[in-house]
Amino acid sequence: MRTQRPSAESLSQPDAARSTIGSWPSLTCLADQADPAVARTSPGRSAVLAAAVARLSRSSSPEAARQPIEPTIATLPAQPAAVSEAVASQVLQQRNKPTVQRFRRRGRRRKMLSEPAKGGQIAVIVPAHNEAAGIERTLVSLLAQSLRPARLIVVSDNSADPTPNLVRKYAGRGVEVVRTVNNNSRKAGALNTGIRWLCKGQGSLPAGIQYVFTMDADTELDRQFLEKAARYMDRHPEAGAVSAACRGRATPIVTGDGWQRVMKRPFLKWLVMMQHIEYDRVAYTRALSHVHTMSGAGSLIRAKALNSLLTDRDAFDPRPDNLVEDFELTVELKQRGWKVTANEHLIAYTDLMPTLGMLLRQRQRWVRGTADELRRRGWTKATWYSKLLMLWGALAMPVFYMMMAHWVSVMLRIGIAPRSLVVPISVCLVYSWAVRHLGWRYILLEALFFPELAYGIIRYYWFISALLESRFSSRRSWA
Repeated sequence: MRTQRPSAESLSQPDAARSTIGSWPSLTCLADQADPAVARTSPGRSAVLAAAVARLSRSSSPEAARQPIEPTIATLPAQPAAVSEAVASQVLQQRNKPTVQRFRRRGRRRKMLSEPAKGGQIAVIVPAHNEAAGIERTLVSLLAQSLRPARLIVVSDNSADPTPNLVRKYAGRGVEVVRTVNNNSRKAGALNTGIRWLCKGQGSLPAGIQYVFTMDADTELDRQFLEKAARYMDRHPEAGAVSAACRGRATPIVTGDGWQRVMKRPFLKWLVMMQHIEYDRVAYTRALSHVHTMSGAGSLIRAKALNSLLTDRDAFDPRPDNLVEDFELTVELKQRGWKVTANEHLIAYTDLMPTLGMLLRQRQRWVRGTADELRRRGWTKATWYSKLLMLWGALAMPVFYMMMAHWVSVMLRIGIAPRSLVVPISVCLVYSWAVRHLGWRYILLEALFFPELAYGIIRYYWFISALLESRFSSRRSWA
């Protein structure tokens, strides 16, 4: 329930102010909204908070709003000292700086979501290779966006199925289809073909295009994705790209056996459920100032940033051994001074891997391509963070499992004590609570904890095997 703003009369009463403060958490951030003159000339937190209270009381009275506020506590309404001291005593005692900063970041993010996008046309490029099974779902999600793209280009990359014919059905709604010619650079080559189609030989994107959105052909977007992404880019001119937070699609596209047959197999059903949890966990944390990599499932890139690349190279590196074109572009943009970030409100729904073999091949390609790119570039300002992340991934998992093995051995030797179960039970509760929105099956799966441990072993296998392959093998494949 939204808390009502107190009137000037209620602010003039110390007891009423004290009763209001406890249910008014946003008051801790009102110091930033106080008059600049007050903030500059009133040292101390109490004075700044008092100025914020004065601003509220002034806004509730039209006559008082026309009166300037002097930068002193004595100019507040009746009994202002009691009000300001009540605010200061309750806020300053309970706040710690990191928590307030996180709250303010969330506040700015909520403000970002409530303001209209200023504009700037968006061109969408969708590379598609034999995507007849799901390309129409992707197009429907794009055409249903609250902010319609100015151009919607599907690049059919050596497709041997009816993908181009299916896309042409939407030509009346502004969808364009382009075929690649002699493309041996896979997705990077298809994306470059779409960008060249936009440029029309000019060497830069058209003046009317402010953003370029690239996405996978097996992905669906939240209805407000483009609007929220453009809004974020409007507010952050230093950002070269903003990326999606991916979640698993509820009804993935599976050829061959079919999804229903896959879900009847307990092991495959568990595998898919763990992927749902994995994507959901990562999506919740993609609210950082900088991210390791953009998501190939959906990223909005500033046209100015792309034009800075087109002066001396293709937008996406067309090397045949480039297995992770999204990560390569991320590093290149960072190297040129652009900020690359993500936002948890930009939701893209992507397909999950229905078999263990498909999952291992996909993830090994991701890790292998990332490791290859980091080794090729060395230690730079754009790669050190990713290198540390990979080092942490290589060391943290074995340490965790050694701790678990030690705990189990101690329990078997001396017996299970109630105190020894506090940490495992707490971990299970936290994991279960984090997936409560996915349903009771996921809550039960996380409460058992052992399925999570088993999936962690699979994750560590594909991670280490890909690192070893990157170091000792010259074979690179998308298969």
